[in-house]
Amino acid sequence: MARAVNSAGSPGHPKRSRAVRSISPGAPSMPRRWTIRSRRCSITCAGEGRRSPVGWPKKRSCCSSRSGSPAMSPGRRWCRRGRTALAPIDLKRREAIERARIALHPGGERRETDKTQRALERAIRGGATMISVRRLCWWLFLSGVAAIQPVQGQTYPAGPIRIVVPYPPGGGTDILGRQIAQKLNEAWNVPVLIDNRGGAAGTIGTAVVAKAPPDGQMLVIVPSGFAVNPSIYKNLPYDSARDLAPVTQLAASPLVLSVHPSFPPRSVKELIAFLKARPGEIHYGSSGNGSPPHIATELFKYMTGTRMLHIPYKGAGPAAVDLISGQIPLYFMNALSVVPHIRSGRVRALGATSSRRFAALADLPTIAEAGVPGYEMTNWYGMLAPGGTPRPVIAKLQAEVARILNLPELRERLAKEGAEVVASTPEQFASFLRIEMEKTAKIVKASGMTATN
Repeated sequence: MARAVNSAGSPGHPKRSRAVRSISPGAPSMPRRWTIRSRRCSITCAGEGRRSPVGWPKKRSCCSSRSGSPAMSPGRRWCRRGRTALAPIDLKRREAIERARIALHPGGERRETDKTQRALERAIRGGATMISVRRLCWWLFLSGVAAIQPVQGQTYPAGPIRIVVPYPPGGGTDILGRQIAQKLNEAWNVPVLIDNRGGAAGTIGTAVVAKAPPDGQMLVIVPSGFAVNPSIYKNLPYDSARDLAPVTQLAASPLVLSVHPSFPPRSVKELIAFLKARPGEIHYGSSGNGSPPHIATELFKYMTGTRMLHIPYKGAGPAAVDLISGQIPLYFMNALSVVPHIRSGRVRALGATSSRRFAALADLPTIAEAGVPGYEMTNWYGMLAPGGTPRPVIAKLQAEVARILNLPELRERLAKEGAEVVASTPEQFASFLRIEMEKTAKIVKASGMTATN
């Protein structure tokens, strides 16, 4: 009569027995068989009792139960999932992994741990070999990318370059962009086009470049308002840090507190008194919500305790036209675009936002000198490429733009218009942008400025 024993050879509880050895009196000597009963399947196989590996089909009998012949070689055992024999080294590996995945509890019951279960499944699929192959393929991929990147820098530019100016023509961003585009055209002998995409404080044109292919064929020139937009626009169509790659900070220039010649105040102190006598009655223009003129005026209002009404335009050009024509009495104009109008008498300047006087208007005092101590606001310009643009392309572009900005004739021209060349590296510009965004976020919070006021 057959008797149930557990794997240790002692009688066990019928519900807990995992293996039953078939013993028949007078039976001929042959390899021992065990009937393996588990929650997943019932398998009869040769050799010691073990649970079937995880993932076996339900109700499938082991192939060794059909071929348990005494002629089976002692060094080989039939594969449980097929008719091919396993080599001793494969058998040892599988047995070692099976032993590793089965942990014994003090009560004698077995359980399968998640980690060893995954190791077993990976080994049965040929995990060690597959990991090695995956690792080899990964290193080959990285080597290919490393080899391709220098070639990308050598072949750049591969066609026409489009520089997006996110404002209408006529402003400081447009003027600087056209000067750089002309020199790039001469240096690389490829068409370099200026594409004016004004609106929404420059976010519309900037979003076009953020979504462009990362090949360096489309660029954008932004003013300091780029660092303000994340603080006042909650749903920007791009991520300033992820979707755009810094190339270089081009230049920096002050803004000029400009008024129409018919406007009564002739100095900063007279302007403050005039505004305090008429709170909320005087209008001022800007090139858009969050633009440098908007920030400069809000900072002026905050530091002087005055009130004015804001009229945002789609860019510096339209705002300058309305100032010259007398439609608005006051506007913080960029030095790059205001100097010719001041010299012609169409605009009167009251003060500069920089910390010191600039050469183009040496007789013009700073606003801090003229009656608002500590006031300072500088407008800067930077070039950005789509996020993910290869580093060799960024490096080649930055080197050429820096060379152009340091040409004696261009440097002298920008100095006459009140701009100072910077030509920083991509890393320096990225660090500068982080600092500017933190600083302007504090100004926006303190002034209560939003996208609608």
